[in-house]
Amino acid sequence: MKKLVILSALFLCTSLGCLWGLDFQSDSDEGDDDEILWENVSLVKKGSFEGVDISMLQELWKLSPPSAKLDIDSSTFLSGKSSLRVEGMDDVELSYHRIPVPTGAVSITGSVGFKGDVSKVIRIIWFKGDTVLREDIFEKKSTTEGGWERNILSEKTLPEGSTHLAFKIEAHFSGQGNFWIDEVNIVMSVEQVKEVEVFVNQVGYDLACPKRFVVATNFKPQKVVGAVINSDNNEVAKVAFSEPKRVRGKKESDWGKWFIRGDFTGFDQEGLYKICVWVDNKKHYSPEFLLGRDVIWEKTIPVVLNGIKLHRCGVEVSGVHQPCHLDDSCNGKLLVGGWHNGYDYGKDKTALVLNLLAEAYLMCKWRLATNFDLDKAFQEELMWGAKYILGRFQEGNNLIGNIESKSSTPLCLPEEETDGVAGNEDDRSCSGSVSDEQICASALAYLGCSLSNSTEAGNFLNSAEKLTISLIEKGEKGNLLFNSLVFLGEQRGYEKYLSNLKALYPEDLIESVEAITRYSTVEGEISVYRLSQTLKQRIESYIGLSEENPFGICPRKEDGDLSFFILEKDKKLLGINEYVLRLAQLAGKAFKFYPHESVRAFFFDQINWLLGVNPFGVSMIKGVGTKSLATYAHPYVRAGISSEQMVGCIPYGIRAISQDIDAPYIDLTGSNSPDFDSLGVSVDMMALYLNAMAQYYRVRVHAEGRRGLEQPSLK
Repeated sequence: MKKLVILSALFLCTSLGCLWGLDFQSDSDEGDDDEILWENVSLVKKGSFEGVDISMLQELWKLSPPSAKLDIDSSTFLSGKSSLRVEGMDDVELSYHRIPVPTGAVSITGSVGFKGDVSKVIRIIWFKGDTVLREDIFEKKSTTEGGWERNILSEKTLPEGSTHLAFKIEAHFSGQGNFWIDEVNIVMSVEQVKEVEVFVNQVGYDLACPKRFVVATNFKPQKVVGAVINSDNNEVAKVAFSEPKRVRGKKESDWGKWFIRGDFTGFDQEGLYKICVWVDNKKHYSPEFLLGRDVIWEKTIPVVLNGIKLHRCGVEVSGVHQPCHLDDSCNGKLLVGGWHNGYDYGKDKTALVLNLLAEAYLMCKWRLATNFDLDKAFQEELMWGAKYILGRFQEGNNLIGNIESKSSTPLCLPEEETDGVAGNEDDRSCSGSVSDEQICASALAYLGCSLSNSTEAGNFLNSAEKLTISLIEKGEKGNLLFNSLVFLGEQRGYEKYLSNLKALYPEDLIESVEAITRYSTVEGEISVYRLSQTLKQRIESYIGLSEENPFGICPRKEDGDLSFFILEKDKKLLGINEYVLRLAQLAGKAFKFYPHESVRAFFFDQINWLLGVNPFGVSMIKGVGTKSLATYAHPYVRAGISSEQMVGCIPYGIRAISQDIDAPYIDLTGSNSPDFDSLGVSVDMMALYLNAMAQYYRVRVHAEGRRGLEQPSLK
């Protein structure tokens, strides 16, 4: 079968600019009338091949075999100054990634200029997922004196359910040859109702803190003004807005709408409010939200802590599962307890969760002490994780492995996976290797320090010391061991650990913020100064990258390019909630040493993303907010537990549409087989949220009332 030359085009959504104003108007019409937008969307980027260089072409298209060539030809063209030339021998393939079907698409038309003595077929191929729905062929209509053919696709309606399409030119050379294309115009007619959405933090905003939200429209508005309104529908404060802008990721991947950042940071009266926005003199409202002191802490910390408790293994979790896996053992030692991973029933995330929780508790135990029930629940979770870790100790100060899941996609409730009786063939196995020993040492040292008045403190410290020294004697290094020694030294005196501390002093200071500030009593303040400078440089670099995004989300560098959602091409496209929380955690650490308003704003931008200020307006924490996810890709849900029971769970979150399209996607279908990459759950996500909030809460008092700090720019 003959191989084919394949050309595909990138979806690019463009709109004309218009005037922009901030005059406040309250005599506007309600935005209930459906107003239809008709738009012709070009699906071909640079289809005339003007202003495009070969490096861009090589990035957009992939050639096979490598001997085939693609180039811009400035001597042969249908119009303008250049065309695209394909050179190859016999069979050649040239392809580009899929083109998403725009929302509201109705029909498609196209025309292509083609020149060359080769057999060819030009077509549109429609897909639903990986299934081909239909193919539409271009017809040759005329030929110019220069030998250019004009090929036309007459207007076609879209096949039902189509999600994306490919524009292809399929050709076969008779030996060595060339062909040219020019004036490629593939146009989608799109019909949409004008849409305006107002994305706010659905939990609320804290007093004396930045208060930002985002307005999204599927058209470029001429004028946007807004106000904060109270429960009596009275305007209590005006809102400042940025310029509307498109957001584009890697390879010009467009987020599909216009986004405008709103800011009402200066308003600080407790109460229940909405944002009212006038977009081209039509009213639109946000969901309700609270404004008050410690709103986010009070409303989310207990809920997210519950999300961790749902993952307990070996005990009944009310409304979810009965006592389970009571036969877990390793090397003949019973090993009950810990937390299910979230994506399966294994327990290898337990040490990581415990370490994050123990650090969070150490930082905020003074705050937790003001709420007896919350403090009790937090300590219970710490003790639950510690019991499992301590149970893994064996002779020689080493740890036995973690209990492994029997299936990567369990289809039953955890109590149904084994019979609960140790010593028979349905018992679960434990991992032969141990990779979390350093995390265990760090977690136990944190616990010994933060629970120093408890009866278990001595056991925690003894176990941490034995494991830490054992690992150091084996030649291991790293931040976690340094951190462990610092907290051991704080409780038992630094003298016996000094030589090891100096040898382990970390290169990455940011991973040892808590330890460095304590170790400064031994080494001196120069260590804290170095840490503060490192944090300042790091957070400023992230803030700089985030400023062009109205959501305040920071792109990442991948192969030298910036992308919002795409990580490494050989990895799964998991949602970015972990990345967002890591940045919030970093901002919390940095703010202690660099209490600048831009750092505070950056922190809350990350938290706002999780709580509703994102392109889908969903709260990522089940049980808080006005719009949550319908389902989760979780073993409990697969086994029949209602997603409504998953209170406090945080999924992976918004991910890229595909490896090639750096635009936001999350599964909102409510499907019985939800997308794992966006709706999957890992128990350490909730622990990371609690840790990030603790990082910030511990230091936010430092800037309480600092109203004179420079306000962040509205970009």
